[in-house]
Order: sequence, then C-alpha cells, then structure tokens
Amino acid sequence: MAKHIFISYSHKDSDIAECIVHQIIAAGYTVWQDVYGIQPFDRWEYEIKNGVDEAAAVIVVWSANSGDSMWVKKERAMALEKNILMTAIQIDKTPLPPDLEGIQTVAHRNNLIEQVEVVIAALRTFVPNSLLRQYDTVLPFDAKKALVQQTEINRLTKASGNVDLVCVPYVSSNRFCKTFLIGEPTAVISAPMMMQVILQCQKPAGEHIVFDVYKHIIDHKLPFAGLWITGPVANNKSPFDDSASFTVDRGNPEQWYDIVGITEAAFKRAKRDFGITRFQFFFAGPAALLLGVGNTLRKFWTIDTYHREKDGYFHVINIFPE
Repeated sequence: MAKHIFISYSHKDSDIAECIVHQIIAAGYTVWQDVYGIQPFDRWEYEIKNGVDEAAAVIVVWSANSGDSMWVKKERAMALEKNILMTAIQIDKTPLPPDLEGIQTVAHRNNLIEQVEVVIAALRTFVPNSLLRQYDTVLPFDAKKALVQQTEINRLTKASGNVDLVCVPYVSSNRFCKTFLIGEPTAVISAPMMMQVILQCQKPAGEHIVFDVYKHIIDHKLPFAGLWITGPVANNKSPFDDSASFTVDRGNPEQWYDIVGITEAAFKRAKRDFGITRFQFFFAGPAALLLGVGNTLRKFWTIDTYHREKDGYFHVINIFPE
C-alpha cells in the first residue's frame, strides 16, 4: 500500500533535496528520504527497495551529480519495474537519461520553489488524498453541557494540590498530535471571552505544564477554559500517562509540520465553535517551533504570549493579526 513520496537524489545535492523535502512535507505529504528512512544496522538496499515499493510517487532530483550516482540509477529502475509514478525536478541543465525522457519532468529554472509547486499540484491530481496529513474533529462538542458530561473524557489529576481537570478530545491528526478542551469538571465552555492555549512539546520534570497554567489563571482570578495541544509522545504512550515524554524529533520534520498544522486547525475550530478571536498562548518546546506556529497564527488571531520563569508565567508580547 502506498504510504509516502520517495525522494531520489545524490548526497552531493543534499541541501537542495532538503529544501524540496520540507516543501512537500509542508504541503501535507509524508516523504521517504534515506537520511530519515534508514537507521543504524539497517541494510541500505533492502530499506531503499521497501521505500520505493511503498511509494505513491518517486521524485528524482536530477543533476550532474545524480547522473553519476549508482543509487539514483537503481532507484529509478526499481520505480519503473513497479510501474510507480515518477517525475524529476531538474536543478541544472544536465540532459535527462533515456528512462526519464519519456516522462513529464519539471525543467530547470531559477526558482526552485516554483518547480516544487508544479510537482505538488501534480501530486494533488495523481496521488490519493488519503496520503495527506489531515486534521479531523474527533467528536461533536456540546457547549451547553459541562466538560464532565461530554461524550468522551479523560482526566488529569495533580495529587499535590487537589487539582482535577477534565479533558475532552477536540481535534486529532492522522500523524502524531492531539488536542483537547480542558477545564474543571463542572466548567461549561460556551462563549469564553478568551481561551488559554497550552502547546506542550516538552514536559517539565514531574508534571504537565497544564497545571502551571491553570494555577496562573486561577491566581489572577480569570476563568480557565483551556485548549491543550500535545506534540508527539515518545513510545506512543498516552498523553495522560504520568511517564509520558513529549518530544519533537529533530530528525523528523513531519512532526514539526504536524504541530504547526494541528495548532492552526484547533484554533480555527475554537473560533468556529465559540467565536473566539483572542487567545492566551503558553508554550513548552523548541524555540524554532514557536516561530513556525506564530507565523501561522498571526494571520488570523490576536495572541497574548506568555513566558515561563521559575516563579511563574509573565505576559511578554502580543501578536496581532495581519
């Protein structure tokens, strides 16, 4: 069964291939690239063959370097043998080999982004939509009922402090991430003036940052209506497991794009469900990820951003819609 888009390239063109990979992942596709698909102790040829066999399409990064690459030649042959969709992005003026001459490719031009956009448009036509990264509404949410009365709930409990919060599944990714509405059991989230967004991609020792945010909001005598966005959890554990470790793999760019995508999807649903246009934003994770998330969110909403110090959270900067 097709699972991904396979990238065939020479390692001498790694920088250009990396740019192409990121643009395709940002468009919603899973990409197989040897630097991510082959692990220590794996047999190269076996893993590459599997990567090609499970590809919905193969994209060759064509250049003088790939023309000299034995592996690029082998990967093209594997794709042709399996009758897998294949095209090439020509990054220099090196003539195409005979096996690519009969296939529509993207000719060399000075704008790589435009070249990749042409390929992505073709993928939308020829590759099943089921391969795309998708964000689904998990369950309908009844704004007239308390959180504890919703169809499906989970609980976060902090024994030291007697805090019991209810989490309701909200938006889910078909990749790594999840989101939950979160609040006190009897809370009714109908039309809050402001919602606290808690994006958790790291976990401080001993507990979720949710409790820190809850304490900050209650101490300031504000209503707590949370939107908890969880990044990938190591070893596929539940985010409610006390031993769960939230992390972002620097070697897996798809995780980073999934976090940005699900954050936007959750914000859009909250605006649709509750009419909210202003959020308080609390974040634990790599700084580079915050840049990607902020760049997306500033297109739509006003975001009050908080910075965490040892003695609590501090409102440091606002992001206003463009």
